[in-house]
Amino acid sequence: MVWKRETSGRSGRERRNRAAAGRNCRTITGVARRIGHVAEKRRDSTVNSLGEIGKAQRGQFELFSGQLTKLIESNEKKLGELRNTVETKLAQIQTDNAAKLEEMRKTVDEKLQGLWKTAGESFKLVSERLNKFTKVWAKCRRWHRRRRFEKSFDKCEDARHLGEIQLGNLLEQILTAEQ
Repeated sequence: MVWKRETSGRSGRERRNRAAAGRNCRTITGVARRIGHVAEKRRDSTVNSLGEIGKAQRGQFELFSGQLTKLIESNEKKLGELRNTVETKLAQIQTDNAAKLEEMRKTVDEKLQGLWKTAGESFKLVSERLNKFTKVWAKCRRWHRRRRFEKSFDKCEDARHLGEIQLGNLLEQILTAEQ
């Protein structure tokens, strides 16, 4: 009988354990369902949040893209205007330089013509004086050959030196040191 008690005690305990295990299973199952519902709600909330974040990022990207496009167009327009301005100014500078160069050419031509005229006149004057000197020198040589006037030859020498000095002075006045 004792044995029965033990058996019957075990079976009561087993029943109670089984009943407690069943309750625990049901509790665990309920908790798992609640956790599943909470996890599903969290997942849905996270998906919705990510969707909203994606939409916001897409909107910001489109806004940024539009601003970037406007900036590029504005820069291209300003660059075109700058290019036109530079080309206009460059053409104006070229025209001004060509006009100034032509003016400089005219001035140089006028100065050269004046210089040639002055040089021509100076050479004409030198040529005339040299012809006079040559005639006087020839005359002095003739006198010397005839030995008429020995002293006059000395005077002719002096006259020749004087003529050379005058010729040198004239050339210095007419011509520059470089010529």
